[in-house]
Parts: sequence; structure tokens; C-alpha cells
Amino acid sequence: MKLLVRNIARTVKEEELKAAFEKFGTVQSCSIVIDKETGISKGFGFVEIPNPGHCKAAMKSLNGKELAGSLLRVKKAESAEDREAKENKAIEKKEAKAKAKEEAKKAEEQRKEERQEERLEAEESAAIKSFTSKTKSYGKNKGVNDHIWKK
Repeated sequence: MKLLVRNIARTVKEEELKAAFEKFGTVQSCSIVIDKETGISKGFGFVEIPNPGHCKAAMKSLNGKELAGSLLRVKKAESAEDREAKENKAIEKKEAKAKAKEEAKKAEEQRKEERQEERLEAEESAAIKSFTSKTKSYGKNKGVNDHIWKK
């Protein structure tokens, strides 16, 4: 099992890091990442311990512990496949969220259009009702006020 060790003091050598992890079992490999241009440690590295039980014990015990003045952060290293799967899952989640948002937007627009149509139908119905009631009342009252208009 491979571990990612972060926050390693720049002064720590691979031998020191390896010694810290060997307290928990056999260390198969240990490497600190070095900047190619400067030759100085980048502050992180990898430790591989073949026994999963020893690896978990080392991870649990050394995470947050001080080594050369820096608190180490130790976790399981992700393989390239794990990182890719994680990234793909995040992309799928983002796309699904965008699709759901677009569908919600379309549904809202459709509800808006339906409400607008209902309003127009209600206004048209009210206008027709108003018009028919006026024409009916005109017919009923025909001749009632004719004497006023004859003058």
C-alpha cells in the first residue's frame, strides 16, 4: 500500500522519513519529491508498506505527528486510475446538475406560458361576458330612454 506524506520539512532526508515509518513495519520504498531545477525537496513524498495492517497503523500514528519541526499529513496515495475515476465522477455530477437546472428552467418557462394563456383566456372570457351583457341590456332597455334622445 502506498502512502502520500505531505508537509515534510525541506531538511528531512529519505532515510529519516523511512526510519519514521519502519517503526510500523517493513518499508518497501520511500521517496521524497525533489524539484529538478533547484534540487530542493518539494515537501512531500511517498512511502510504500506492503502489509496493509502495518500501513494503516503507520498512517494513523504518523498523521499529525511532528518530524523535524513540521506536522506530517499522511494519507493513502491515489493511483492514476483512482484520480481519473474521481475526476470523471465529478464531471458527471456537474453535467447532471447542469442538466437538472436546464430542465427546471424549461419547466418554469412552460408554467409561465400556461399561466399567460390562462390569463388571456380569462380576459377574453370576461370581455365576451361583458360585451354580451351590455348587448342584452341594450335590447331590454330599448326605447326606455328614447324620449331623451328625440329632442
